Amino acid sequence: DFFRDKHRSFCRMKNLKKGDVATSLRYDNCQYGTKVQVNARKKGSTKNATHVMYKRDAGGMDNAIVDIWKEGVEYWGYKYSKNLSLPGKTKIVHN
Repeated sequence: DFFRDKHRSFCRMKNLKKGDVATSLRYDNCQYGTKVQVNARKKGSTKNATHVMYKRDAGGMDNAIVDIWKEGVEYWGYKYSKNLSLPGKTKIVHN
């Protein structure tokens, strides 16, 4: 599978792993491999934590800017399920 990043380059999706994210093609299609700081609420807390992840995919997400790859949610204390949506506001920062 392929997608185009903001530089119009074709990027091949590799086998995604813990620490990878997809960004929105429409709203934040940064370059493949970009270091992305993801700030999200820790499970059972009102506090957020930030973890560095890497853009390895892009998608047409209707209601999200970032999609954390499966086991990546464990950084915030969650267990992956296909219906998981992190509570509160999840923010990303990258160059």
